[in-house]
Parts: sequence; C-alpha cells; structure tokens
Amino acid sequence: MAQLVRFVHFMAPQLTTNLVALLMRIYFCRARRIQASDGNVFAPPIDAGGIDGGLRANRPAYLLAAASLIAFGSVAALLLKQNRWPDRAW
Repeated sequence: MAQLVRFVHFMAPQLTTNLVALLMRIYFCRARRIQASDGNVFAPPIDAGGIDGGLRANRPAYLLAAASLIAFGSVAALLLKQNRWPDRAW
C-alpha cells in the first residue's frame, strides 16, 4: 500500500497533498474526543499489540480499490501516449 501511495504522490504531488489534507480535516472533525493522556510514551500499552486503528479489517477493499486505480491509470496513460483516447460523444 505504501508503494502505491508513493507512486501516486510521484505522479501528482500537489493533488495528493491536497487530498490527504482534506481527508485529515474530515477525519479530525468527525473523530470522537478522548481524554488527554500520556498515551504509551512513558509506559507500554495495556494490550500488547492492541493498537490497530481498524484498517486491517478492510484490507481487501483497499487492495481492490488500489488495483482498480492502478489498472485504470495504466490504460489511460497508454491510450494518451498513443493518442488513442476515445473522442467524447457528448
């Protein structure tokens, strides 16, 4: 997944930066507030290895979305390079 993000950032750095900023703003506006604490800076977490964030549960969906974007981008790049992009009918 990290390699995909690096590739997309290489291809469109400003778009990637703006998109991440937007997603973080949305997340922080919707995230539930928690009490201030030291976290696990001065002591290990109570549940060893229990910090997940929930992203692992949706891994197949992320992989499918990433693969679809890569496939579409590759085909579009090839078509644009060969000037075979279909004309718009509308």
